[in-house]
This record gives sequence, structure tokens and C-alpha cells, in this order.
Amino acid sequence: MVSPQFLRIVLIGILILTGITLYSQVNDKYITGKVVDRNMSPIPLATVSLHDRNDKLILSTSTDSVGQFNLRFGVKGKYFVKVSHVGDKDYQSAIFELIDVNLGTLKLLPLENILEEATVEGRKKTVQVESGTLIYNVENTLGGQDVSVLEALKRAPGVFVENESDITLNGKSGVQILLDGRQTFLSGKELTDLLKSLSSNNLKSIEIINSPTAKYEATGAAGIINIKTKKIR
Repeated sequence: MVSPQFLRIVLIGILILTGITLYSQVNDKYITGKVVDRNMSPIPLATVSLHDRNDKLILSTSTDSVGQFNLRFGVKGKYFVKVSHVGDKDYQSAIFELIDVNLGTLKLLPLENILEEATVEGRKKTVQVESGTLIYNVENTLGGQDVSVLEALKRAPGVFVENESDITLNGKSGVQILLDGRQTFLSGKELTDLLKSLSSNNLKSIEIINSPTAKYEATGAAGIINIKTKKIR
């Protein structure tokens, strides 16, 4: 039989945790803005990440269909925002104190100013969204060639590799990595060492599933990254 004293201790603990959670929610700050290209057109699916002053990744998100983003965090300190998008130069804001702040319109410039926009028929877009799956077509990118699979993975939207061992998706760890739909059964440095040993020249695409369906195991709670290679006879 549970004693009344034990029940009181449990109740006090619940009240304390509830109070901490409510306090955290009340003190959350919002960092907002909009990402556009050199023609002032909105850039969807750009990766926006919040870092502390030591460049440690805190959390990240992606811009919506009109290029807007919203980051929410509640720990006081000094931070800055990074914005990255395939084919464009990275943007980094100045360091700021954590307050409600609107960074306004952030313009990204193309990596290769010499190259003019061209239409290539029969060629897939660099980033596509199909049935809730974000597809990063590595074989269509100049920067994704002649590097390791790990380096190509770092350029995929929402994907970060911390300390060359921890792969996170939108700031969350516990990502399940698949190779052509099959589990690798590796994690940490063993997994990154494997990806370093593979060449991106054999990559077709990287599929990112932020909300895995029931057909995937629960081990990919933070999301699924499926690395698809070119089929060689």
C-alpha cells in the first residue's frame, strides 16, 4: 500500500515540473524573418538554424512556401542565426541577446554569379517534395559531386552533423539512416565513418522524412534519412 507521505512527494514533484514547463513557455522568445533570393522572390525550404555564441547548434527549422520562418527558444544568452540553401551562399546574422526579434528580409546570393538561370528539360529540380517526403537530388548539384556522402548529406535541407559523429534533423537527434531503404544498424562515429568512405558520385538522391509512417520502426522518432544510390548493373 502506498503511504500518504509518498503520494504528497509525488504530487509536489508534479506541481514543480508543471510550474517549470509553464514558466518556460511564458518566457519563450520568437525569432522571425523572411528569406528571399537576389530577385526578392521567397525561398521555400531554406534551412534556418539558431546557434549560441560558441557556434553550437541549438535548433533549426525550414522556411515555408513564402520564405518565412519562426524559431522559438527560452534560454537567455547570446545567439546568432544561420541560413543555408542549396546553390546559395550561407547567411549569418550578427550576435544578439535572446529577445523577441524580427530579422526582417534576409537576401541570399547565388554561389556562382557567373552562371545565368537556364532551363534544362527532363531534369529534376534540386529539391522536391513528394507525399510529405523532401527529396534532395544530389546528382543535379555541382557542389554534391566528388565529395564524400557525409559531405553531401551536410548540404541536405535541415540536416546537421555535429562533431563529425552526431547526425541531427531540424535540431533533433535520433535520426534513422537508411541506405537504399535498408537499415545500416550503425550509429555515431561508426555511421559517419561509413558515409565518409562512400563517394557522392554514386549518389542519386537523399530522401528526408520528417514524420515517418507506420511502416518505419520507432527508432527514427526524429525522422528518416534514406540515402539512395545509383543503380549499377
